Amino acid sequence: MNPCSRIPLAPTMVSLIVAVALPACSTPAAPFDHQQVFALDGAHAPPLACEACHPAGRFQGTPSTCDGCHHAPYLATTSPSHAASLFSTDCGPCHTTTAWRPARPDFHEVAFPITTGKHAGIPCVHCHAAQAAGNFTQYSCVTCHTLGATAPLHTTVAAFAFDDQSCLTCHPHGNHL
Repeated sequence: MNPCSRIPLAPTMVSLIVAVALPACSTPAAPFDHQQVFALDGAHAPPLACEACHPAGRFQGTPSTCDGCHHAPYLATTSPSHAASLFSTDCGPCHTTTAWRPARPDFHEVAFPITTGKHAGIPCVHCHAAQAAGNFTQYSCVTCHTLGATAPLHTTVAAFAFDDQSCLTCHPHGNHL
């Protein structure tokens, strides 16, 4: 019998149909819940065609991490250079699934707030002069906080040192103690 239409067929024909056609006409497995594996939201949601992530209908082995699909753009990004700046390949802290740009520097808020307080609105290059080379791991406090303005505020600090690391050690969140 033909497994799709239940029409009786010769035994050799049944073997051929089972081997070739059965997968295409058999009852599908339980419905696949994409949200359990990879959320289809933002730019990953329909109308994005399935083939954009699953070329040639390949589903097994499809990456489920940002870097798994977006590694080439990560390497090609120059403003700032993500690779040279040692940025994580987890895009989530800076980018959303809705839009790649603008990036949001939320990760910076944990270490050193830049969206509130006296450092709000200051362009990155003011503190990270090395950003021109794509390096955000280097910073400077003393470019703006000059010795002449800073030393008088630290007359009671015995171990006062005028260097970037000392500034960050005593003022880890950019505020006064």
